[in-house]
Amino acid sequence: MSYNLINQELGIYSCSTKDLGSEEVETFNKQVDGKLDNLTMFYNENEDKIILNADNDGFDLFKETIVAYLSMSQEGKAVFNKTRPSACNRLIYILDYVIQRRKLNEVKQLTESIPEFKGIYPVIVTMMDYEKQSQVIDIILGIDTSPLDINTLYGWNQHVKRGNIKNLILKGILPTDDNLKKYQDEINKEVEELNKSIISQTVPVILRDTDKNIKDLSEV
Repeated sequence: MSYNLINQELGIYSCSTKDLGSEEVETFNKQVDGKLDNLTMFYNENEDKIILNADNDGFDLFKETIVAYLSMSQEGKAVFNKTRPSACNRLIYILDYVIQRRKLNEVKQLTESIPEFKGIYPVIVTMMDYEKQSQVIDIILGIDTSPLDINTLYGWNQHVKRGNIKNLILKGILPTDDNLKKYQDEINKEVEELNKSIISQTVPVILRDTDKNIKDLSEV
């Protein structure tokens, strides 16, 4: 079905309950005890669209609230959620879910395009700890995604950092700066111990001179 566009950037649309399909009507009737006018909004996940009920008496208020909330910074959302009226609880719950799904879609595209992150999206999307998942998502979306030249110091360091982020996620550890430093320190210690275990030995080197004679440089 078609929806009326409200805000394309935020993916917000509206429709009348009269325009809903039979399956949608059946689903929403169960949620609002058969009173579709009480339906404020729903999320069409397949099309990534937030749909407001144009027939609801609070349509204008809900529209303003949704636009404002989706446009807020993380700090703004935290302040709002401390003082929000209880009547907004279900609305904000749905909006937080939408935000999370949209971020996950960004992460999916990003991890599929960056070689160092291949294979970690299924781990992220199946995390049961919502707070931890949110933190991992923000860390992934906050990295430098530009192509790397590993022949430069910056490029090599970013390559190593991406690999360490992936390894920590696979281990179930939040890849914060502190945890990344601890992980790298552990790797450095392992390398040092490995170097200590390597026994230095003198190896004879044999070369041919211009007269095709064989010389053992260990005897020179």
